[in-house]
Amino acid sequence: MLKPHVYLKVTQLGIIFLSLFLLVGGGVNHSSAKTTKTERITGCYSSLFYHDESGDILGYEFFIIPGPLENEYYVMFQESPGWPQKPLLVPLKVNGNSIEFTVPRDEKFNKDEMIFKGKIIPGKIVGQFNSYNEKIELKKGESYWQDLEYNSKRNNKK
Repeated sequence: MLKPHVYLKVTQLGIIFLSLFLLVGGGVNHSSAKTTKTERITGCYSSLFYHDESGDILGYEFFIIPGPLENEYYVMFQESPGWPQKPLLVPLKVNGNSIEFTVPRDEKFNKDEMIFKGKIIPGKIVGQFNSYNEKIELKKGESYWQDLEYNSKRNNKK
């Protein structure tokens, strides 16, 4: 039986490999995966940031990847209300530049189901969760976790 920390690392590696496979397209042509003639919907959208004063990591990260079928998409969703939560891979509904996905209820942490509705506009996603009143904006670009500054701060704390 795997120890909990080993199981977590194995699970994270599995998610990364699945994401990379799906991102490359798994051999499926996804040339129609665009919201406009120039804007692709696939990619990483993030509002995650490191709060220097508290040491917290706050925000969201959405990594939109194609599924094996044409016009099928998934979003790897991660929330960080101070510390990063477990990333989840959930189906993404796409209609033009409108997107929607559901984060299932988490009974372990007593969290209700959350539904995100938003729009992809050039360079970002703007929308909101049904459980929050404020709109959020996630910029398209590299994942927060690729940031060398974050990794150096984290490694220096060990």
